[in-house]
Amino acid sequence: GALRRRSDSLSVSALGGPGGQGGSLRGRRSSNASASSAGDGEDVSLDLAMDHWEAFDAFVAKVQPFSAPERRRVAELLESLNYSEAQAEWRLKAMHEIARVSRENDLGLGIHQMESLLVRYDWDTAKLKRYLLGMQMLRARAHQFGSPSARQLEAALLRYSLDVDQAYRHLRCVTQLQADEGFLADAGRPTLAEIDRALELVDHDFDHAKMLLVSVMDVMRDSKRWGAPSREHVEAVLVQAGLDRDAALSEIRKEYRINQYDKFRDEQKQRRARRKSDSMAFVVAHPPIWNPAAYPDMEPPPDLDQADSRSDFGDARNIDGSIDLATDRRLSQS
Repeated sequence: GALRRRSDSLSVSALGGPGGQGGSLRGRRSSNASASSAGDGEDVSLDLAMDHWEAFDAFVAKVQPFSAPERRRVAELLESLNYSEAQAEWRLKAMHEIARVSRENDLGLGIHQMESLLVRYDWDTAKLKRYLLGMQMLRARAHQFGSPSARQLEAALLRYSLDVDQAYRHLRCVTQLQADEGFLADAGRPTLAEIDRALELVDHDFDHAKMLLVSVMDVMRDSKRWGAPSREHVEAVLVQAGLDRDAALSEIRKEYRINQYDKFRDEQKQRRARRKSDSMAFVVAHPPIWNPAAYPDMEPPPDLDQADSRSDFGDARNIDGSIDLATDRRLSQS
């Protein structure tokens, strides 16, 4: 009348359902169960085994409306979630909803594909539905973009946070710009990344994007004498100037002059600091000599002897105590 177990939980393979700890399937005990806290190798009553089995059957029946999952599938899911019925039911509902979307839109997703996508989107069914339907729409219109790969379509969709309308506008503009050979020659053959950035700067306005890409080349050529600003900076200045080349050049010239003046001021500060440091080093290296004749009524400093005494006038005082005005003037100027 008893089953033998080798672990804390009942064997799923033996019972067709989970045992162990968690949810309403955890720790069920009949009144006559003698092994309520049994450890490894101890006996479990048949009543306890049947109690777990019946609880598992009830849960399987409860989740049948969600695509009728098999018993083994339910058992594996419960085991992976530490037998939390609430978590298992929530995930089965999510799988059922994505299966419905796949069926209604003829996506042909298998159970492993759906589970992988749900894990990728953190089991957020709303976000995953936007991704699936967005990819379906982009694939249907792929011939308008030169038939890009699924990876390229996905990258465009993710670039705009699953906004399929923005992704469509982006792909359409990029395709049209890359197909215009005259424009590409005038714009200096911009890369795909440069085209993408230009489109974002002008909110995917096709004509403004063309104007921006062509103007960038002219402004970069004319602004080399003003520090040769980066392409990204020139693009930002042009957009701020309303794509006016003259206004952009004027702003770049102004920025360059301000930067040069700031650089000059920094260099001046550094030169002053060096001169001050050199002057202090000179005074320390050439200390004045204390001349008792110059101060007959003063005593030398108590911590210095007669040979190493010092004067407040530095090297500007002569041996007889008089002040050398020329030397004093040079020291004060330094």
